[in-house]
Amino acid sequence: MLKLARIISNTLNPLVIFVLIITALIYYSTGNPVRSIKWFIAAAIFSIAVSGAILFAVKKRKLSNFDVSRKKDRPMVFLGAAIISMVLIVLGVILKVEKNVLIFFGTGLLSIGLYALVTRKIKASIHLGVFVLFISIITFLINLWFGFLYLLVPVLAWARVKEHEHTPSEVIVGSAIGFIISLCLIFLIQ
Repeated sequence: MLKLARIISNTLNPLVIFVLIITALIYYSTGNPVRSIKWFIAAAIFSIAVSGAILFAVKKRKLSNFDVSRKKDRPMVFLGAAIISMVLIVLGVILKVEKNVLIFFGTGLLSIGLYALVTRKIKASIHLGVFVLFISIITFLINLWFGFLYLLVPVLAWARVKEHEHTPSEVIVGSAIGFIISLCLIFLIQ
């Protein structure tokens, strides 16, 4: 069962979901599948680069593991994510990216701050937060039928707890943060 939990966690990793969010927002904004595929490729390259940086930090023992399991490792990751978000906002303005994507990058920056604050008390699951954010975006902006994906939230929560990465309360808090951020993002986009 632990192997299945790892497969689920790796498949629904925040960097993978980030690529899907960008693709969904571009499609929602433009209705253009070709433009969406181009952004999918760009977001995938970005996520691979970030994954490489995290793996390098793990190899150099700056981080405990790819999931940044130790609470004390998170501030460094939050700082890096905040810097990356600011760079993405600037690049988005320069490249004249769709407004919805800029809003997403800005909301991402705010969510990093929120997770950083919450992590002082509880190690909220970013896996769950980003996954709930993705499901909410595609459900409320693209098609309500995607709401069936909410059924996978308990599966991912189980996987994170099974891997001993989080407690049940941490996955609940992570999911709640993701839903709150998604409501803010959807409100700003519509």
